[in-house]
Amino acid sequence: MSGKSSSIVRNNRQSLSAKVHDYLLGQISSQAFPPGTMLKRREIAEALGVSYAPVTEAFVQLELEGYLVTTPRKGTVVRSFGPKEIAENLILREALECQAARLYCGEKIKKHYDGLCLLAVKIDETFLEEKPKNWELEYRFHSALVALSECSLLLDEFNRVMKLGSFYELYDTVFNKNKEGHVLDKHVNLLKNLCIANADQAENLIRIHLGTSSKMILGKDVFHASSSL
Repeated sequence: MSGKSSSIVRNNRQSLSAKVHDYLLGQISSQAFPPGTMLKRREIAEALGVSYAPVTEAFVQLELEGYLVTTPRKGTVVRSFGPKEIAENLILREALECQAARLYCGEKIKKHYDGLCLLAVKIDETFLEEKPKNWELEYRFHSALVALSECSLLLDEFNRVMKLGSFYELYDTVFNKNKEGHVLDKHVNLLKNLCIANADQAENLIRIHLGTSSKMILGKDVFHASSSL
């Protein structure tokens, strides 16, 4: 790591470790620390004007979230992403969202339909626009759906996976470049179908929907969806 950063301002609203975490995540996301960058705790602590402890805590959190990798006797580096890692992340997201859909389909989603529909329309209108605008809308929409499952552990893991997705969205070299002619599975249609679907149908709707994103990102559907509502 080169250069000095201004000291992190201390206040009671956020712990020092959380501030260090947010700083490091910002540096990673902006590619100021690109994949493969070696990060040294003591250098970061000195640059930020904090003690070693909050930096260590931030490193641990970032490792749990998937942004950093620590190898004994070698150190900690920013994780590198390729098609294999992204495919695995997409498969995990699919598993979480399919299970959530089985829990929220039907009446639960009908109660929140109007708000979700407004968000779905915005996503469909901004499809293939510059990130992170569309990605943020996508995250808000799907997070709201998963939250309707009323399973906090499922939602926590989903949010972790989606944050990691926001990170790898930045690396264009691993994405399928031939996006012209890509057919979007519209979020508005997905929402309407989820309102009338049973658990099995809702699971399959989500699998098919996420399959379209998989095709755009990697050029293939990693979920092997085969049937529809």
